[in-house]
Amino acid sequence: MPEYSEFERLCHRLRFALDVPTGHEVEDSHYLPEFVARVRSAGLQVTPTTVPGVAQAVSAVANGLHLAREPEVYIVADSEPNAFVPPLSIDRRPIVVLNSGLVSLLSQNELMFAVAHELAHLGLRHTSRTPAPRQTSEFQALQNRSIQRYAEISADRVALTCTRSVFVAARVMLQLASGLPSEHLGLDIESFIRQIDREPGEISREWELALSHPSTPFRLWALLRFSHSDTYTTLTNQGGCGAPIGEIDQQIALRFAEMGDGRLTEMEACLYRSSLVWAGAAMVMDDDIIEDGEVAALEHLVGEELAGKAITFARSNGRDAVLTKLSESLARANAASLATRRRLDQAVQAFAMSLDLDLSGTGAGRVLQQCLSLR
Repeated sequence: MPEYSEFERLCHRLRFALDVPTGHEVEDSHYLPEFVARVRSAGLQVTPTTVPGVAQAVSAVANGLHLAREPEVYIVADSEPNAFVPPLSIDRRPIVVLNSGLVSLLSQNELMFAVAHELAHLGLRHTSRTPAPRQTSEFQALQNRSIQRYAEISADRVALTCTRSVFVAARVMLQLASGLPSEHLGLDIESFIRQIDREPGEISREWELALSHPSTPFRLWALLRFSHSDTYTTLTNQGGCGAPIGEIDQQIALRFAEMGDGRLTEMEACLYRSSLVWAGAAMVMDDDIIEDGEVAALEHLVGEELAGKAITFARSNGRDAVLTKLSESLARANAASLATRRRLDQAVQAFAMSLDLDLSGTGAGRVLQQCLSLR
């Protein structure tokens, strides 16, 4: 079991349920030393004598998050209000890069929220994950984006627990959404959050699946829900008797699904069904004889309609064509989650047992072994 710092334990406790860590550490990427060198040469290092207000904010965040080492912070000349923490190993001194646009926009307390959010990605190990394999499908790309959106919810929670002010968090999000400093904004949180509500008859918002961050109104809504949780109450002594964090996470997950992420679940279910249909048809066709009992078993497995289409194709095109269909569907299914692929493997094994078939000696078994990756 690895040793976790107090900071990492805090992050783990605040993690959103759908934000699942990989648990893998990686060596620093080759580009990082050069990146850090460029930042150090082009940016202004934050110290108590160079940028006192920012230095105070960073020091407060380091204390609030129980960091073992205070971050090394640089401000670079960039008008976009953004910040970045390069993916260094968790045991190294963190480096925080702040764009001048962010520093100019936010007050000292608001800047604490932004810095804590970026550092949270380190504690949550969002930036030290094993590099993603080369994307092979649009679905896989959308999955990766979904993972990124869930990560933002967790990082916001860490930032809120550090700053302990929903109003500061709200001001940060309103300013980031509008680009306006706080003196131009009223704090009408309810109106801002209502921007994510659909109008009657509005088309699907699947375009949100391509975004790396949830919409800002949605992030604020999710953060307000978290501020009413028992976890936040216990950690901050604020909010009274909070609701169970599990219930809060379920509400947020449901809202994610309603706003587009549910489409990913549907796509994954389609990959599962397609592979199961062709695996079942390939097993039925293993001896080139289609028996009534086998057809009935396939209908029970995938439904009459899908089984009927697969059997019609099998009778018209033969076993080899069915195996090709199986191979193609499994290649697509490898973009699905590990849980879905394991579920598929278990369903296939159970169907083989129902047919009293030894998969290891069948064409379907060979294709499954070659194509279904359960890494």
